[in-house]
Amino acid sequence: MKQPGRPQRLASMDLGAFVQSLAVSADGTTLASADRRGRITLWDITTPARPRTLSVIARGAAGYEMHVSLSPRGTTLAANGAETLFSKGWTATWDLTDPRRPRQVRTTEGYPSSRVDFGPNGELRTIPMGSGLSVDKRLMARTSVGTNEVTITDISASDPSRPVGRVSGDEWNVTVAPLFHPGSNLLAATSGSGDVVLADIGDLRRSHVAARISDPTEELTPLAFSPDGRLAVIARGDNTARIWDLASLPALSADPIGTACRLAGRGLDREEWATYAPGLPYQDSCRGHGTS
Repeated sequence: MKQPGRPQRLASMDLGAFVQSLAVSADGTTLASADRRGRITLWDITTPARPRTLSVIARGAAGYEMHVSLSPRGTTLAANGAETLFSKGWTATWDLTDPRRPRQVRTTEGYPSSRVDFGPNGELRTIPMGSGLSVDKRLMARTSVGTNEVTITDISASDPSRPVGRVSGDEWNVTVAPLFHPGSNLLAATSGSGDVVLADIGDLRRSHVAARISDPTEELTPLAFSPDGRLAVIARGDNTARIWDLASLPALSADPIGTACRLAGRGLDREEWATYAPGLPYQDSCRGHGTS
């Protein structure tokens, strides 16, 4: 088996400035990037190995913070930010019926300490900085400054502040908000070392590091997943972004036994069972997982 869960780099993009936020449309064809020069760039990533620019929205002055989000249908772009740490902040939306010609719909003041997000039905809302929501908007992951820990809470529960899971360790000295994979079995964040760390959170009581995407020459910053969970887009400190194919990592996380059985085409025979599971009664390790 040839490293089925190892991410592979597909393409590199020159973003022209330090990127603060990324978002991918629900159909996986459009990428939005917000940079520190106050620009939002829309990219066509229909062919991930050959991304191309669709349009650039200029907000003007360089921003202290700026975040972007795309609606579930991909027809609305929302952004919010602040020019300085102490400014009021702003939120704006654009109609993306034609992503080559975005049309601004509205701008309002406020939300300097939150980031913009869309709910499952397309409603616009904000969530705290340093946090990320699962696709079903039920779980929230938040960084804990100085603790090397990310706390996961169920915000639909009667006590939304009570942790239901944690991921911790030196690699979780994270520098950006954690991000849930669309399959909800993986949680990703950029660590202080510059690596993107992906944790398997299928069992919230036993989370563990499933993979790393490393680039030792540059600090990695924001990241985004394609809706099908196959691609990861990762911004870098040198004003570029790279598109990675996560290969079978999401499938391995969601169903490790089934994925291994499908890749190998069979389960362990009796001799292998005696080697890897000594002392346990033999059983067909792939029964019920799609192989005979």
